[in-house]
Amino acid sequence: MDNSYAEHDPLTWDTLMQSINNLIKHIEETQWLIYIYIKDHLMDESPEIMHLLMFTYLKIRTQEPSLLNSLMLGQAVRMSHIHEEFPLDTFVREWGYPAMLRKEDICDTFNGSCTMPSLKVRTEEAILLHSMRRSSTCPDGSTATTMIAVKIHSKPNQTLLWAGVTLMDSYGNSIMAPATLFPVAIGDIQHGIFEVKTSHNAQSRVTDITKSEKQLEDLVPPIVGYVESFDTRHGHYHIYDSLSRHFVADHPHISLNKSDYVMFCPMIPVSSSFKSAVPIRVIEPEEGRRAFGCLDAYVSYIDKDRGFLHYIITSEIASTPEGVISNEGFAPLSCLSDSNRVPEVNDTIRIVVILKRKANGKKGNHVVEIIY
Repeated sequence: MDNSYAEHDPLTWDTLMQSINNLIKHIEETQWLIYIYIKDHLMDESPEIMHLLMFTYLKIRTQEPSLLNSLMLGQAVRMSHIHEEFPLDTFVREWGYPAMLRKEDICDTFNGSCTMPSLKVRTEEAILLHSMRRSSTCPDGSTATTMIAVKIHSKPNQTLLWAGVTLMDSYGNSIMAPATLFPVAIGDIQHGIFEVKTSHNAQSRVTDITKSEKQLEDLVPPIVGYVESFDTRHGHYHIYDSLSRHFVADHPHISLNKSDYVMFCPMIPVSSSFKSAVPIRVIEPEEGRRAFGCLDAYVSYIDKDRGFLHYIITSEIASTPEGVISNEGFAPLSCLSDSNRVPEVNDTIRIVVILKRKANGKKGNHVVEIIY
């Protein structure tokens, strides 16, 4: 897909969400759909939705200079003028400015008798304006941000009263705060939503925390994931999304089981590779498969005695931020969704597959379910 996709029918929110939840089959198309939705709805959609879409794009885009990346930076500049609270400085940093600029983004363009400033010039002017607004917004040098408590930290033999809590906003910025600052019981902190006031002196720190009335789904759009395993030692679940990104759900408030499909809010930090998941609800297997995305394949070899088969994928395979799924591989028969129905050679199957790090340190195909 390229910028010719600009000629399009009106794009609905439901269509965009369906595309985001099924990224594995059309990741490039989804990136363009996010751009189109932002371009078309920037003036009439809520600022929170626009902000979340901008940062969702950053998490799934191709990490190299491209027309689409430049178009999205242009939308970020435009958004910063319309929604003053948009964290342009964070977006620009995560976008990769200025290294990700193309040659075309550095030169001014001419349109008849008018000169259009380059994307580079427009971005730097917007950053300066954003900085001026931010410094004048809070005369006392502080600001309040809606944040989610993603993890409680405590050392051995340390009471939870003196524990530290990692808070993260919907853009991936995080900060640590002592549990004593929270206005709720220690058991109600995890995955709670709070208004966090921080100082902006030489060392930013939390000065006050109050409970927020906002809903988690309004801050971070939920996506579908697969519960791959449970860590009994640490009490957390390992969840993968359709892009093979790995998330950890630490002591969730809902009951989860291995092999569940779950709607969760992805918490992806700016400065760390450790991603957290806040599960919302478990969904039915067939609904989960549709949303997560299955790949069509056929059985090229099967060994029922040893309990495995070899498959060859016939669906189109899209690249992901974690790599590219191989078009063939082995899978244990224990992954069959119905153990009473075992395929034969040349039978068509559907597989749910993710990329997972192997013993050799490299990521490879990991089939979690075979549907026959």
